Amino acid sequence: MKNLRLSVVFAASLVGVGIIGCGGGNTDGGTQSFDDQIFVGDDSSVGRVELSLGSSSISVGRTTTFNASALDSTGAPIRGLRMVCESEGGVRILEPVDAGNPPRSFQMTNANGVVDGVIGCQDAGTYQFGCRMAVGGNRRKFVEVRCTGERPNGFSGFAGSAGGNLGGGSTDPNSQNANIRLTSIRFTPLTGGGTSSNSDQVDVVRGSCITCSDLSQQLEPFSDDYVTLTVKSSSTTRVTLTGVRYEVAGIGKSEILPVTAELNPTSGGGDSETTLSVLVFRAASPFKEFIIGSGREISDETGFKGVTFTVFGETALGRQVSASGSTTLAFQDYNYCPSGTVPNEALCPQD
Repeated sequence: MKNLRLSVVFAASLVGVGIIGCGGGNTDGGTQSFDDQIFVGDDSSVGRVELSLGSSSISVGRTTTFNASALDSTGAPIRGLRMVCESEGGVRILEPVDAGNPPRSFQMTNANGVVDGVIGCQDAGTYQFGCRMAVGGNRRKFVEVRCTGERPNGFSGFAGSAGGNLGGGSTDPNSQNANIRLTSIRFTPLTGGGTSSNSDQVDVVRGSCITCSDLSQQLEPFSDDYVTLTVKSSSTTRVTLTGVRYEVAGIGKSEILPVTAELNPTSGGGDSETTLSVLVFRAASPFKEFIIGSGREISDETGFKGVTFTVFGETALGRQVSASGSTTLAFQDYNYCPSGTVPNEALCPQD
């Protein structure tokens, strides 16, 4: 049954990315057992996550506070719910952090439905930091953190901190090729031939959809997933784009996928722009697979992962150029059943 499987998938997926454990921090008062306190929710009872920072711009080597709130569908705080936090490479989570190897960041919400903590900037750049509920797959919130300046003398990082598992983020612009820039990454999953509005959700399992009136079943819409990349060039010569490669954090890299597009200098001297549509995850019913040359299936326990895309090209003068950018996607068993159907017979109205 899909809804039952969804809650199990979430617990497992959090273990899979190494961010469930027994976390201690300012709000939990130390290590304790949460076995009898976990909020049991489903798509109708969980609401949203709110996330705020003490400051969104932090000097490298300095810290700021964060506050994550879990609210139910009526807007009331959810007490005793496991909240999990993660970040891209240049941001580290100092609290809450457990004593695991590697350290992990999670905590139960307090009586006000809140988890608070501390993050720090380890490297210059712009990075994503986010928290999510351990139930309700699309109940999460990301914020952008800008880390500025050089590392202070003697600073080598935040020892014992968590985070950094969502990919590289956008590092110092000086490390990127000046001729081309990857300015937008838009994930466009297809559900039965239509474009989904859920721009960061990868449905990795094809389930059944039930019509309650006669309990007839049909297969859930399940299609290949594409990413749309926007690339800009400030080069004074033509740039021919030849390939795209992507890397899923902790999973592996794809082959260089061939593309063909040109960026020609503009008459006014401004940036030229093009978009690329690239197949990234192939539907191989009942599962989905990475295109990394091996036909490897995507597990429904994968959870949140940072995905870095690199675009390759060549100028008219024969110079090799490239540009990279990162985003965060959530891999799990989502419900894309059409209107009038449900993924689980138990959700049908009872006589």
